[in-house]
Amino acid sequence: MLGVQLEQVAQRDSLPPRTLSGAAIERLRRHPWPGNLRELRNLVQRLLIIGGDGEIDLDEIEDALGIIAPNPGKPAGDFLLDLSLPLRDARDRFERAYLMRQLRLCRGSVSRLASISGMERTHLYRKLKDLGVDPKALDASE
Repeated sequence: MLGVQLEQVAQRDSLPPRTLSGAAIERLRRHPWPGNLRELRNLVQRLLIIGGDGEIDLDEIEDALGIIAPNPGKPAGDFLLDLSLPLRDARDRFERAYLMRQLRLCRGSVSRLASISGMERTHLYRKLKDLGVDPKALDASE
């Protein structure tokens, strides 16, 4: 089923076709999928959009699942959910961590990040500036 999903999304969205490693398939099977099939479809689309060519490995799946379903109170990369913060501060922290992680996965491509995040590029540039994220500096550090 997962291979069919990858092919369908790749064809529909004119994206390069990719395959899944055995370990990646097994990890996806073990995931609880709280968002059901819609969550799986979104993950497949995200992997095709931000990924390159070739096989999707376990590390790429783990990164993608960490973005979709972080465990509250547990670190997800460099982000720790702190529910004691005022809403504005918590939202800013989340947005900064989310955008930085997505930008790394997009290898510094703000255009890809705009597509994945559903934001207009001009608004995204403004948001990155407000949050103190320099996409060029982040790209250079990779």
